[in-house]
Amino acid sequence: MITRTQVRQFLAVVDGGSFTRAAALINVTQPTLSTGVGELEKHLGTKLFIREKRRIQLTEAGAKFLVHARKIQREFRLAEDETVKSSPPAKGNQARGSGEHRVAHIGTDNRGLPKPAAR
Repeated sequence: MITRTQVRQFLAVVDGGSFTRAAALINVTQPTLSTGVGELEKHLGTKLFIREKRRIQLTEAGAKFLVHARKIQREFRLAEDETVKSSPPAKGNQARGSGEHRVAHIGTDNRGLPKPAAR
């Protein structure tokens, strides 16, 4: 399964133009980013980037995946925005008088699925 983190990492490399800049953009270490992109490439069964000394280029497969990755990222943002706007805040999760929602990250398991809530 492709994870949201992998999509985000892939897009950061494309937008940053290098693994080093991409890592800085999304606040992860370069080895973490390289591992994430490598896992994505392994899952897809193809290389997404041509890596040269100081330059990267998208492969044909990478260019095709880019179109989908942008759509996926837009849909995630839209889902978050619409959910937050359409639902009342859970009791105790709204900053007093601010009109803003606080969002907690639940985390995911090794398959990218939400972890069960602790009881």
